[in-house]
Amino acid sequence: MNCDNIDTFTKLIYEYYHKKYMMHRCNTYVKKIVNWDNIELKPDWIYFKRLANIVNKSSGQINYKLYIDSLFDYFDGKFSTKLIGSQKSLGIYKQYINELNEFSDETKVYNNIIHSIKFIVKYCKEHNIKSFDDYFYLNNSTFPTIVLQYNSGVINAALFCLIPNIILRLQSFPGDVVKDYFNHDTINKIIANRILILNMNEKIKYIANNFLKVLNNAINT
Repeated sequence: MNCDNIDTFTKLIYEYYHKKYMMHRCNTYVKKIVNWDNIELKPDWIYFKRLANIVNKSSGQINYKLYIDSLFDYFDGKFSTKLIGSQKSLGIYKQYINELNEFSDETKVYNNIIHSIKFIVKYCKEHNIKSFDDYFYLNNSTFPTIVLQYNSGVINAALFCLIPNIILRLQSFPGDVVKDYFNHDTINKIIANRILILNMNEKIKYIANNFLKVLNNAINT
């Protein structure tokens, strides 16, 4: 996510953190924050602003919601806000994304695929994109949007493996993108993981065999 106004973006991050914190600590859903005056004066506001700058400069390769989720998951909700935006926390986020992309649990794989589909559908509707192909090739001549979202973790590796003709599609990306993100080893891993995923259960097989139909119907519904 790119945001021209860092203060506005910092508020988005803080509000997501606050909701997670209250849900974890009190099992309570909190309403949208209206008065920010006292919150912006808190000593830990600088850490949320630090994260806002890091996410903004990442050009979409860090997703702030998954980043916050990773810290709550790793520390079971008990961590100092000083950690937010630190190098250690970024390592935890990367590890969290890698774990999301593992294929050892069929239920998790299926849930991650569904989560990715919902994200794509929501993104397409918000940006008036009418088909999965239009979404896949968005910003294809520079840095494809789907690659940014894949790197940030909002597009799971399992769904990526199910995209029809994924290898041919990747070859249409700029040479430096292919070189940096989809080298020979990565391509082989995508092929191997697709075979693995297709042997998991019938729900995943259905999505794989009807991928474009499922996505395009959902986008245009």
